[in-house]
Amino acid sequence: MKAINAILITTIVLGMGHAAGATTRYLASSGSDQTAQLQTLINQSVPYDTIVIQAGNHYFNGTVNQPVDHLTLSGASGAQMLKLNTSSLAVLDGRGNYASYSGIYIDGANRPEPCMRLFGSNCQLVNCTFRNSANTGLLIDHSNNNNIQGCFCYYNNICGISQWASSGNTIQNCQLHDNGAEGLTIDGGSNNCQVYGNWIHANNGPQHGVGGIGIDASNGANIHNNTIDYNGLNGVTLQNNLCCGCDGVNVHDNPNISYNQNWACYRNTRQPNTNFGWSNNTCTGNGVGVLF
Repeated sequence: MKAINAILITTIVLGMGHAAGATTRYLASSGSDQTAQLQTLINQSVPYDTIVIQAGNHYFNGTVNQPVDHLTLSGASGAQMLKLNTSSLAVLDGRGNYASYSGIYIDGANRPEPCMRLFGSNCQLVNCTFRNSANTGLLIDHSNNNNIQGCFCYYNNICGISQWASSGNTIQNCQLHDNGAEGLTIDGGSNNCQVYGNWIHANNGPQHGVGGIGIDASNGANIHNNTIDYNGLNGVTLQNNLCCGCDGVNVHDNPNISYNQNWACYRNTRQPNTNFGWSNNTCTGNGVGVLF
């Protein structure tokens, strides 16, 4: 027993020592382009360090590349990362694995490219805001097993959150509203996505897309306990623009899939939708019907 306790104590001390050696760096607000300044702070960082974006406005004309594993990038209350209206680039590329992004606020200034692109896996994005992109708020690309929680994505011209070839992601307790095509896409082999507790509202107003949630060539999406309402066209669409269809999509226990322009859930028949589940959803006032 004493030997076991000694091992446990040694493990705890080593863990505490590793955390104690971490460094916190700060980015103060500025009225000029801070792309290079934030990049320098990231380049100086090692795993388990933290960078705090301090309160105030921060302007970016280029893309900040974040390749560090286990890095925390945190936005203080009142911190805003703003794309300059001359920029055609994403503000932030998250390439590190097991990275954490908390309270990050990015305004895309209605310029091309997403506010943020996530390429790393096993990351946490909590209470972040991505708005006003002429493209997509948050693009998740070949990026797996991430937890996107409590985020706000709105007023983006295409999608609030878009996934491509990205499996095992969880989208929970987010607000995805007033985006031009879809609130959320699950596309191109983005398998086993968990979607719950979200408010997906009034997307596809300009009729650029299919509605609240679009699923294409992806299997195992589990969509439950969401409010999906007032979207143009459909609440949920298995659209199948790509080959291969969808297998094992389960839409269940959603308390409100209502007042969407056409169907609560539309299953396009261009490709097969096999092992589809639909149960215990409350659907009211959809323009055409509940399930196609």
